[in-house]
Amino acid sequence: MNSRRQSDEPAEHRRFARYLQALQSVAAADETDLLAAVLRDEETSMAVSAVSRHLDRRAIEPVPDLFLVGLCGRSRQGQMPVRRSRRERSELPTR
Repeated sequence: MNSRRQSDEPAEHRRFARYLQALQSVAAADETDLLAAVLRDEETSMAVSAVSRHLDRRAIEPVPDLFLVGLCGRSRQGQMPVRRSRRERSELPTR
């Protein structure tokens, strides 16, 4: 809040900052409840903006390895599967 005093800041700006701080530190199990609470704020555009920014930040976080393993599976050699082009797949020997 640079040179202005916090009390000079509009109420929705202060709530926006508090929401972002709370969303950044919320436990995974409580995240959906907090998101729902934020979206119930009377200032809809501010609430949607806070949730959108939170989801944008979450989208760039690395995905845990165990999640990837469950999502993608493993190849026979114990390595992650390789995505191949249609041409590469057609050139693979058949079993």
